[in-house]
Amino acid sequence: MIIDNDVIYLDFISYNNTLDLLSYFNDNITKFMYPCSIKTLTEAKDIIKRFIKQKEQKTDYVFSIFEKETNVFLGVVGLHNIQEDKVELGVWIREDKHGYHYGRQAVGLAIKYAINLGFDSFVYPVDIRNTPSVNIAKYYGGIPIYRKEEFSSDKSKKLILDFYFIKR
Repeated sequence: MIIDNDVIYLDFISYNNTLDLLSYFNDNITKFMYPCSIKTLTEAKDIIKRFIKQKEQKTDYVFSIFEKETNVFLGVVGLHNIQEDKVELGVWIREDKHGYHYGRQAVGLAIKYAINLGFDSFVYPVDIRNTPSVNIAKYYGGIPIYRKEEFSSDKSKKLILDFYFIKR
């Protein structure tokens, strides 16, 4: 466990989470996200390998989110581009665990972790149609600083992203 609150804890993503990514990072979860869903075990392993390498290079820290009481995998939260002046936040929660504010709590813990590393400015890109993520940005005082339209990694989805600036 890296960081926790009364309800959830974060730990660095590992190969132990391979089946979790394959099971829960699906088309519904990625509807408003740049990455595409994971379709194979090999894809899941490759993504985790990339996250581990990025951690070693200190460019990104990606955490698995767990329910504290049960140790159930809930999703993933990330600190990306941590060598920039504004660290980028990202989060997703598995579908059957939506509505419990796990995403908001995970973002808060990720921010706390980044503050301990000396960062205090964050950017959180959110598709304007993803109301729960917009609400997370606003909960942490996020102010939209610009909008950008782009396509998902496989070019199948058009995203309309507001980039929220969060200062702690």
